[in-house]
Amino acid sequence: MNRINFREIARELNISHTTVYRVINNAQCVSDATRVRVIDALNRHGCYRDTRIKPQTILLDFDENAASSYMRDLLNLLRNRLAGNPFRWIETSHGTGRTKFLLACRDAHIVVFAPMADRDIYDRAKEVNPDLLILNLLDDAAGDIAIATDDFQGGQLAARRLYECGHRTHLAVTVPAPEDGLQHSFSNRAKGFLAEMMFLAPNCRIERWEVPLRRTRNSLPQKLKHKRRPSAVFATGLYFAKKTAAACSASGLRIPKDISLLGFDKPDCTEPPCDSIVFNPEQIVSWAEFFIMNRPVIKNGAPVHLLLDMKLETHGSVKRLNPTP
Repeated sequence: MNRINFREIARELNISHTTVYRVINNAQCVSDATRVRVIDALNRHGCYRDTRIKPQTILLDFDENAASSYMRDLLNLLRNRLAGNPFRWIETSHGTGRTKFLLACRDAHIVVFAPMADRDIYDRAKEVNPDLLILNLLDDAAGDIAIATDDFQGGQLAARRLYECGHRTHLAVTVPAPEDGLQHSFSNRAKGFLAEMMFLAPNCRIERWEVPLRRTRNSLPQKLKHKRRPSAVFATGLYFAKKTAAACSASGLRIPKDISLLGFDKPDCTEPPCDSIVFNPEQIVSWAEFFIMNRPVIKNGAPVHLLLDMKLETHGSVKRLNPTP
């Protein structure tokens, strides 16, 4: 067996043997250029296999126009979990700075979207940098890797909760306005809700309340003024739950005495907390961490789409109208 003399490698590269040892021990005081030269030489001699996590630039894209603080919390949690790795983090917002975002994509390795972005922004990012790995949190519409909640199942759980509490005649479900473009997750939640409720209570009247995400004016109080208003509202997102609760307060309606509210994502987005369909954020972040750390393995593979199960969390915001049959 041939023995490798690190001093000979050092002389070959015209560096000190101490520098060679520093590279082997992953010391941070060695320049990237020197590190690459040493690793290449060691590989030629068959005595070194680089198992270090490579330095990478990761874009954390957060749409200020449409996202909630909950989404930012997810990104911060992911960043904290990956602390200590040689990653360069850059925060972007394709919603407010599309050109700046696309310029950043040129030199990036990974982009993490939170929340969901429209399909066009994915295509444009790939045009700018075909090798870019696109990780999409909380939406399964697009991306090389999509880690999302099972929104259709969540909508079904919401329908069952309201049905079991006796809300079977007149209901409402919130959806984004068409101009917002962020339809996929909310649409699937509404579809699951409508499908399950139509199965459970075919004669139930269900109103679709469009709530603009990018406007400050709340149009819901007008809908709540009608005498024949719904007995319960399924808010398909945190933002909609906040808006619905605010509209009820402005209209003098008490939750759940006058109207019931069932939310999605985060129960404590309202005061007091509302019944909600929830997911485990740690589970989403753990999967995101895994895929980022294993990027070379999955980069050239088929798209990966994961759907995580939902569950009901109750806080007393849904009034029981009659016993479950």
